[in-house]
Amino acid sequence: MSEFILGQSRTDVAARGTSPAGIDLDEVWESFRSGRLWVSMGLLTRINVDEHFGVGDLATGLGPTLQVAVEVSGPSWVTADRVELFANGIKIREHVIAPTEQVEKTRITWPVPHPRHDVHLVAIASGPGVTAPYWETPRPYQATSKVFTPRVIGSTNPIWIDADADGRFSSARDYAWRLVQQHPKGEGAAALAAALEGYDQAVAVSGC
Repeated sequence: MSEFILGQSRTDVAARGTSPAGIDLDEVWESFRSGRLWVSMGLLTRINVDEHFGVGDLATGLGPTLQVAVEVSGPSWVTADRVELFANGIKIREHVIAPTEQVEKTRITWPVPHPRHDVHLVAIASGPGVTAPYWETPRPYQATSKVFTPRVIGSTNPIWIDADADGRFSSARDYAWRLVQQHPKGEGAAALAAALEGYDQAVAVSGC
C-alpha cells in the first residue's frame, strides 16, 4: 500500500484552457507571476471582492463597504466545517459549514468595512481529515507530535486591497517603516504608539 496518495495536495493555477492539451503555457507562467493561485488539500476555496477582483489582483476604487464573496468546493468524500477570512494575517470573519457531500460546500458573502489602510485578504477553508483508504489523509513528512488530527484545507492567494487609494499596495512593514521614520527615537515610544493606533496588529508589531 502506498503511504502517500499522489495529487492530494496541489497548487491550482488560473488558465482559460478547457483541456490539458489546450492550455496556454505563457498564460500559466503569467498566472504564477501574478499570484493567481490557490492551494488545495481536498478543498478548493475561491474569493472575490465586489464581484470584480480576484486572487493576485490589486483592488482599487473601493467604496465604504467591501463585498467579499467566498466559495468552497470539493469532492463528495471531503467535507468542510469552517471557512475563515484573514486581513493581514488576522482573522476578521468566520463561518461554520454544515457537512455535505455536494460539490459546493458553501457560498457566502461578507460585508467588510473599508479598511483604514492597505491589507491583503486571504480565505481559508478546512474540515475533518479523510480516513477512508481510497483517500486517507497522510501524516506529515516531519511530524511534530505523536498525536495526529488530520484536516483537509483549501487556501486562496491574497487579494491586495488598495485602501488608501494611492494606486499601489503598501505592506504592514511599509506603513510601520514610514511611522518609525516620522517618529525618531528622541520622541519616545509613546509618540510612536499613539501614531500606530489607527493601524492593525500587523502594522503595530512591525513598528515595535
